[in-house]
Amino acid sequence: MFNLVAGTQIVHVPFKGGAPSLAATMSGEVPIIIATPRVGLPAIRAGRLRALSLTTRKSSPIIPGIPGAEEAGLSGYDIGGWYGLWTPARTPSPVIRKLLDATLTTLSRPQVQERFAREGLEIETSESPQHFSAFIDREIPFWAKVVRESGATAD
Repeated sequence: MFNLVAGTQIVHVPFKGGAPSLAATMSGEVPIIIATPRVGLPAIRAGRLRALSLTTRKSSPIIPGIPGAEEAGLSGYDIGGWYGLWTPARTPSPVIRKLLDATLTTLSRPQVQERFAREGLEIETSESPQHFSAFIDREIPFWAKVVRESGATAD
């Protein structure tokens, strides 16, 4: 996706996790890293790694001083990480509602929000299982297009 938007031909170098890829970037073995906040922020905050841009279109108030992709000149680049909760398909609606309500309650707690913010993560929730399902339905064709256009294969 980065190459498609930026018009570059950066070669992906696979590593077995964030720590080895960060070490390779900081040693100069590779010139650039696209990392999760958990991997990159400690080195950025310590002044050992320079952040060029977030991968999301807009900047984030919880990571001040780092431009969003659009501001950094990567118009059309908007990749945010996310997590989801799933249940077996036949889970009764009242159980799903109870799980959703408990999740929303937990994520609304100030101490939980503060912990996520320290890790460079913003909490954004779905208002319903249907809302989350619609999000997934948009993600699948988006990523299928990225894979097709990039020429990536499973090999």
